Amino acid sequence: SSFPTITLPIPSSSSSSTTPPLPTLSIAVICCESNPDAYFTFSKTRNNSMGPVVNLLHSHFITALKDQGWYYDVKFTLFDATVDELPEDPAEFDGLLIPGSLSSSYSDIEWVVKLRTKLSNLQNNPKSLCICFGHQVFAHSRGGSSALNPLGPTLYQITATPTTSGKQLLGDDSYNLLSSHSDIVTVPGKDGITLVTSSRCENQVIGYFDQLTKEPYAFTIQSHPEYCCDGKGVIEGVAKVMEEDMGKEEVDKKMKEVVWGVCNEDSRSIIRKMIIKLFAR
Repeated sequence: SSFPTITLPIPSSSSSSTTPPLPTLSIAVICCESNPDAYFTFSKTRNNSMGPVVNLLHSHFITALKDQGWYYDVKFTLFDATVDELPEDPAEFDGLLIPGSLSSSYSDIEWVVKLRTKLSNLQNNPKSLCICFGHQVFAHSRGGSSALNPLGPTLYQITATPTTSGKQLLGDDSYNLLSSHSDIVTVPGKDGITLVTSSRCENQVIGYFDQLTKEPYAFTIQSHPEYCCDGKGVIEGVAKVMEEDMGKEEVDKKMKEVVWGVCNEDSRSIIRKMIIKLFAR
């Protein structure tokens, strides 16, 4: 069975008791990591509470849509892919959200294989927002590929630049983002177009587009915009994990180079733009 559904409604602009109920935006969150320091506190304890990453992402959904005048009761239903909990029919949801993982999307671990298979059976419904591991497994499930980054593991503030297609959709500005990963997408999946690129990851942001309507049905991003937007957020836990690959001295050095104010603003901007393009309709 799935984790309990958790609903955090957006306050209405009116306090009147006659205000009609808000429309519900129902999102299936497919959790792919059980490390409680890095990701989800509920994975180990199942205490009916969202972990820090999911809480941050939920706040982005609420704020991005509210800023556009879309008031939703945003409902997150949590599934733990690592114990084979997946939505039976993803199309029953308005969207999928797949955050990060310490696993590799090309792994032959049973739960990763099952997740790839589930995603490969989807067409362009529901709309999807995928981050890091989610970015990689989404590409993989659509005939793309991912692999170890030949430049080595990344824990950096990176400058990401929109491609020509990306400028049309996300604007001209470059983004300062925090990246923490060892793998990268080497080939986007079917319907995928690279929208943002960086020196350490060519396919930093990929948009997947319906071939008939030309509208996006998924955005996937390699970096972690959700890590930055609450100060240092949960990055301390991730940094400890990255010390195994990069060494503590190198991790400490890279973390000191992060300009948090700039990363916070740019991270907030890019993730909310993607949410608006997918769901504010």
